[in-house]
Amino acid sequence: MKVSVIIPVYNECQTVVECVRNVLAVETADEILLVDDGSTDGTRAL
Repeated sequence: MKVSVIIPVYNECQTVVECVRNVLAVETADEILLVDDGSTDGTRAL
């Protein structure tokens, strides 16, 4: 079974890295998809 984690983000520059680290710590995800909805705070650059 393939596990995909989809994380919608909007202006989450301060928290998105921690969120991904938490997913990696508790799940065996085959892929993590971050879906940005036009952030203006630099989230997309991460």
